[in-house]
Amino acid sequence: PGSVKYLEFITYLWSDDEAARARGLWEEAIRKAREKSCRTWPPDKVACYWDEVEKRLKSEQYIDHVRTKMFVQVDQDQDGRVSFEEAKALICKSLSCAADLTKAPGPTRDEVRLAFDAHDTLVEGRGRMGVEEFVNLARYLQVIVAEAMQ
Repeated sequence: PGSVKYLEFITYLWSDDEAARARGLWEEAIRKAREKSCRTWPPDKVACYWDEVEKRLKSEQYIDHVRTKMFVQVDQDQDGRVSFEEAKALICKSLSCAADLTKAPGPTRDEVRLAFDAHDTLVEGRGRMGVEEFVNLARYLQVIVAEAMQ
């Protein structure tokens, strides 16, 4: 949990499917986490946990918080876009938190980079995220941490 598999993402990252990038990885990550959790925990408890996580990540309150607080804080040069250099500390902290909770090795630089690249669309140009891309990155990181907390 919490680690990004390099080979799995290479195809995704360099695909021409901008719609998939725009959607982000968070909903698929929840689906996979639900399946994995059902192997260990009662399905009704798993459904309750992940339904609550999903509800929170879709809420206007969460989206507004990411847009008005997190994005503004991460966008250090205040140009309205977030670069990898600006986002890498947040990504690394989130993936490290998940790794610590599961006693897994910390994230590699490639895993941190891939988490950014998987959410980087052509909207702001490659290498820069706008607010909506950043919201999906934040959601994905929350799912990774939520999975590790189970």
